[in-house]
Amino acid sequence: MMIDPATFRKALENATIEEIIKERDILIREIHKYENGKISIDEFCMDPSPDVVYLMNNSYLAELCNLIVEKKEVKIS
Repeated sequence: MMIDPATFRKALENATIEEIIKERDILIREIHKYENGKISIDEFCMDPSPDVVYLMNNSYLAELCNLIVEKKEVKIS
């Protein structure tokens, strides 16, 4: 079961910018893995499906990008 994007974001709101960027990089690797067809047969049999995981990872990535921008704005001000 996957969590909704708002809950994912909330879990990382107090993280450092470095921790958030590390999590972003992990998501990007997972997204590229799906896009490049590097999904194992075991992953195709899992629930949720790789398609759903891909869509959720993109939603999580959007939340992380927004969080990075907000954290950067706080440092600039």
